[in-house]
Amino acid sequence: MSNSAAFLSEVQDVLEDNILSYWLTLKDPRGGFYGQVSDSGSADKDAVRDVISRTGIIWSFSAAYRKFRKKEYLIAATHAKDFFLEHFIDHKYGGVYWSVDKDGVRVDTDAHLCAHALAISALSEFFKASRDDQAIKEAVNIFKIVRKQFKDETGRYAGILTRDFKPSGKEGSVSCVALIEAFANLYAVWPDKELKAALEEFVSVVCEEKPSEVSAVVLKSALVLKDFDIANRIRTIALKKGLPKEPSPDAIRECLAAWKYLGVNEGAELAVKYWQNFKSDIGHSGNVLFQTSRMCFEALDIFS
Repeated sequence: MSNSAAFLSEVQDVLEDNILSYWLTLKDPRGGFYGQVSDSGSADKDAVRDVISRTGIIWSFSAAYRKFRKKEYLIAATHAKDFFLEHFIDHKYGGVYWSVDKDGVRVDTDAHLCAHALAISALSEFFKASRDDQAIKEAVNIFKIVRKQFKDETGRYAGILTRDFKPSGKEGSVSCVALIEAFANLYAVWPDKELKAALEEFVSVVCEEKPSEVSAVVLKSALVLKDFDIANRIRTIALKKGLPKEPSPDAIRECLAAWKYLGVNEGAELAVKYWQNFKSDIGHSGNVLFQTSRMCFEALDIFS
């Protein structure tokens, strides 16, 4: 990868100068961060706040503090975490709301599996950065709720339930990668036997029933189990999948992971190519923050 130095320099510049520095200006003095930001950078201070962007902010600034040790990143992560734990956690039934308003009043109370997975990942990452006992406690509680309320006897998970974990009648896709990454991130700081078994079980189900979602990114997460058989099973499936065809933050992650964990030499060069196509279109919306910052951190870490 002859142009890796330039690639990594650009990645860090975008991460710190475009994404993180901009979002630092959007802290809401009422708590948390403003609810919606357009790709042009215009903030709607009174917009509803969804769980995907909120957990993305916690994860991103936590990872930023771990990487760069800048105090302002930990302060931002803590500011986001405090609002999230106060207003997004359902203190009656457990679990996580889908959205709240600017004052923290619940708006959409449906229990989405993906919301719970992202909350586990974000709070685990915050614990890595801060060693905050409340964060790891809530991450573990959410994991236990996922296992108790979303999982059936076959090891499969429901996508959307009501607030009190009854069938919602709504269809919701289950992001296998998000759940695997959530379990793996929590296991890295809480190596519990039940969690290990849950991760092993779900990886097995995905390999058997959804091989299209098996990838080098899944392999990276599953390595936390330190199990050769599981790793080899994932590797065999992932090698058959090939590399992503279109540029995106997740495609760049996948290409880099394929290069590092599967030995696919062209993965690195394709990641750089996709980066060149993608970098000029990076905006400031919440989803872009998480997807792009996660890709940036993994690009920086993959060479360290």
